[in-house]
Amino acid sequence: MALPESVFPQAAQHWDLDRLYEDLAIAKQQYGKRSKLTPLEMACLRGLLCGYGPKEVATELNREPRGLRVDLSRGLYRYIEILTQREANTLNDWRDVADWLAQIDYKIQSMTAQNEDSLIKIVDISLRRSEDDPNLPIIDVKVRNVGSQVAFLKKARFLVYQAWVLHGLVSQTLGQKKAAPSAPGVAETARAAISRSVEPSYDYQFNLPKVAAYHSEFLEQIFSTDREKTPYVEEFDISQCVACNDGDRFTLTVTFPKEDLDPSCNTYKSVIYHFKLEICYNEDNRIVQSPNLILWLQPNSPVGETFYFLQEEFTRSLPSEIIREYSEHNKKVLAEIVKIDGIKSQVLNRFLSKVAALPELKESN
Repeated sequence: MALPESVFPQAAQHWDLDRLYEDLAIAKQQYGKRSKLTPLEMACLRGLLCGYGPKEVATELNREPRGLRVDLSRGLYRYIEILTQREANTLNDWRDVADWLAQIDYKIQSMTAQNEDSLIKIVDISLRRSEDDPNLPIIDVKVRNVGSQVAFLKKARFLVYQAWVLHGLVSQTLGQKKAAPSAPGVAETARAAISRSVEPSYDYQFNLPKVAAYHSEFLEQIFSTDREKTPYVEEFDISQCVACNDGDRFTLTVTFPKEDLDPSCNTYKSVIYHFKLEICYNEDNRIVQSPNLILWLQPNSPVGETFYFLQEEFTRSLPSEIIREYSEHNKKVLAEIVKIDGIKSQVLNRFLSKVAALPELKESN
């Protein structure tokens, strides 16, 4: 967990933080609280000044976003109103923090600050399924340019830190009937509606990574013990233009190789990837990086069939040792994945919720 003192240090490059801390401490005392700002309040202030919203600040500090928003509205926002001589309870948008403080000369007006051309932030990223084809996962990216000039996004890099193979069997092997797909929940429907409020400007299609066949030996060769220092990298060209003080939304749709289903034994392999998305922009190759992303790539299901992964999903005893072996392997994989703090794809989250009561997963948490 990041300490409040260590996060968002880049704010010191553009803001007179020492003077700002001191003056806000006086405003805090005028508000009726103790005079000094806490390390958490200073960290939140730095994050807001760098162009991060409360949700991003909460993630960096390992705090609950709703609780942090309440803390800001009861504290830091009120001190800023006093310092900037604004009416009480008029600071409702975190984006006003930097504007209001810049207007009263807390921003450093150096040549570096004046010449800063663009600064891209990833403000939201989600892993969902295509509405046109539920088997296609989509990486939905929203970015914001908090700089003073246009930013040109030119590369998307996937820094893959780990990959796991899941072994599945089709229902035909087990005499199962294909279950009717469940209707999306209210919360999921609401999130989808919000996500569609701003249509993506472009959709890019790619394979992640370009592994001809999902063989465990190949994956083990790529992902060595020092993978956190040297991740496997896949790079793709993109072309997005983001105006200053503006945002953009684009999507990356993952397509599949054709040879992951073995019809002779009705088995197939799917892969779960742990990676980060890195966006490269402008001629000086600036980069911005996403949080951890965990994506489950599954092939298209044969018509009228569905896949099973765990012994507990089967409605009768296991017909063979190989199915038991697959089930135990898959449980070990899922036990590793639940330990990772990151954004997981919708289909993976559903599956993890379904099997959360398994002893192997309980022990992992």
